[in-house]
Amino acid sequence: MLTTYLTTSLPMFVCAMLSVEILLALTRHFHASRVWLLAWSVATTVLYACHMLYFCRIEQVLPYTEPVYMTCHLMVYPLFLIYISRLTSERPLSERWPWMAMLLGLPVALGLGVGVLNILMDDAQQQQFIRNYLYGPGCSLLHGLPLWQARLHGACSVVFTLFVVLTCIMGSRMLRRYNRQLEQFYADTEQRHQRMLQKMLWVMVVCSMLSIFVNIIGRQQFHGSSLGLVFASLIFSSVLFAIGWQGMTNRFTIDDMLHDMQEPKADGTGADSGEDTHEQEGYLGEPAESDSELHELMERIRSVTEEERLYLQHDLNLNMLAVHVGTNRTYLQRALRQQQHMTFSEFINRQRIAYAQQLQRDDPSVRKEELAWRSGYASLSAFYQNFRRYADKKK
Repeated sequence: MLTTYLTTSLPMFVCAMLSVEILLALTRHFHASRVWLLAWSVATTVLYACHMLYFCRIEQVLPYTEPVYMTCHLMVYPLFLIYISRLTSERPLSERWPWMAMLLGLPVALGLGVGVLNILMDDAQQQQFIRNYLYGPGCSLLHGLPLWQARLHGACSVVFTLFVVLTCIMGSRMLRRYNRQLEQFYADTEQRHQRMLQKMLWVMVVCSMLSIFVNIIGRQQFHGSSLGLVFASLIFSSVLFAIGWQGMTNRFTIDDMLHDMQEPKADGTGADSGEDTHEQEGYLGEPAESDSELHELMERIRSVTEEERLYLQHDLNLNMLAVHVGTNRTYLQRALRQQQHMTFSEFINRQRIAYAQQLQRDDPSVRKEELAWRSGYASLSAFYQNFRRYADKKK
């Protein structure tokens, strides 16, 4: 009994510790996305507390904990998807409420359904359901309300699987879209890319496979198996800790990008809001739709960046280049995309690496740290990453 308690309580304690750490981080510096990370962490804490009671076979509390378990079990992945959305999507919260209500409302409704059926069942029926379904072979011996309860649990398993698939698909799409936006606006993306969140999503995929496997074969298969419980507990504890820790260490979100996009222009005319105020105006006030006009704009971009060596400016972004070129970022992006087939980040980093290679040829003894800094990079890791990607390997 003690071994089972210690084994099954480990994920609960890990999640509880993460919840406290996230809450303390929120008190020091409020960030809206971490509110959803905290909600996810609290839900997993309650979920594994119910797991612990189940595996310790405290049957008298199961009619009360099963509805809570089912609600949290179904809510973990929707909460994680909302967390990803809050980090990567510029859509205002008011536009997200309908699908957020659907994602969170269904687990609550199904959990309430489990609770209502528990209330309607008498003691004998509850014992029949617990012994034959929760700890037994299945629903073959059930009838009446216990059978309906078993069917509702089966429906919850299907919904859980759908939520896992939805989180993986939608989360990947959100991350890809966010990273494209990032590369179109910043030259330096190293500290802004959601690589941590990408890792978190892959960790969630692994966790998802394990969760679906456990969900299909049933928790009862692990009851009484000390080795199986230890193995599952260690894996889930490690996964949950990795997710929570990486979420806490994340420092850059879509809100920070939108803030940078609204920085005042150099000419003092006000903020650039992301949707350019003169969107119908092209380069130097003329429509910029034809290939010749975009080609002219591209030549101007090349001339400005090379003559003024803007690519050596640390933390360069699209707004800064737009001020120097005399246009807006909409047409800069269009010219880069149609004339060069590049993002802003690729265009600038190719120039930086070409400059670094020239410095290296002129002075082979130059230190890597100095080479990175003089080429426009604030970190050596960003320099290495871009050097591997864009360096000319021809001798």
